[in-house]
Amino acid sequence: MPNNATGQAGGSRLYIDPETLFAMQVPADWLIDTSGQQGTKVVLLSPTAEAAFRANVNVSVQLLRGLTPEEFLTLSRLQLKQLTGRPRADRDEPAARPAGAHLLEWRTEVGPVSIQARQLIVTDSHKAYVVTAMAPATSELLYRRQFDLVFESFQLQPPPHVAPAGH
Repeated sequence: MPNNATGQAGGSRLYIDPETLFAMQVPADWLIDTSGQQGTKVVLLSPTAEAAFRANVNVSVQLLRGLTPEEFLTLSRLQLKQLTGRPRADRDEPAARPAGAHLLEWRTEVGPVSIQARQLIVTDSHKAYVVTAMAPATSELLYRRQFDLVFESFQLQPPPHVAPAGH
């Protein structure tokens, strides 16, 4: 399973997805899984588990299929309401970066474990990039720095320039 990551100073490495052209910093000791489990492009896994749950960050890419970015955000809010049983997310606001992104936070139960989750939604004209970080609620603060690293560095990459045929 290739990880498409290059070493960087400061205890992190750069991951670039070659197909959908996004990039982000990954904590140096976290596992990068590109197997596509549960429809993800990549899953970053903490090196240790707590309460039978590994803190993780996953990225899924979805076609907007005629939805505007605002409609996709509304759909995400409705799915979150259905998941948590609460009328709204604990945090629902524009993200500091990248421009136009949105941030949601919530808490939910996964079996016997209470999970704290944070989601960054980034859209372009055709796709939504959904970056979701999850950790046991009792230890989410321990992972906040790693989650911030990924969220603050997430960016869309311009497609490579392709020279016209015959040049």
